[in-house]
Formats: sequence, structure tokens, C-alpha cells
Amino acid sequence: MATPEMPPNYERNGGRVDIQVSSHSGENVIARWIRLMGNGEVVARAGETDNEPEYMVSLYLPSDYSQCPTASVTAVPGPALGAVV
Repeated sequence: MATPEMPPNYERNGGRVDIQVSSHSGENVIARWIRLMGNGEVVARAGETDNEPEYMVSLYLPSDYSQCPTASVTAVPGPALGAVV
């Protein structure tokens, strides 16, 4: 089976977005075609057939706490919040 042409308004994923979608054979594959929606969502397609389903996926950036470690926070002496003085 030949790979279909890229659908209009889509671009080749090429590993930019790690999205697994259902393939024609029933297995999950990394999406070949993606369409960026501009609102943090992507429409993804497996890229195996012309009439395959589209999957809407919300994108989230991974949390990175290494840039602001909590060990550098200095405690300020004084009454605890909510304490009656």
C-alpha cells in the first residue's frame, strides 16, 4: 500500500510532536501528518490512507522544576500564616 499524499493544511510531523494514533492495522503509530491549530491543539493523522480518522490532541509542555529549585528559598522568621498573635 502506497503512502497517500499529504492532506491539505497538514504538514509532515517528522518527530516534532510525539503523538500516537491508531493505524489501519490496529496498532498505534506516531502520527505522520499534523495540523497545528494555534490554540495548543494539534490534529493528527496516521498517514496511511486517504480516509483515515483525525485525532484532536491538546499539547502540554513538561514541567521543569530544575530552573527554580526549592532549596534556595530562605525561611523568614515570624508567625506562621493564620496564627493568632
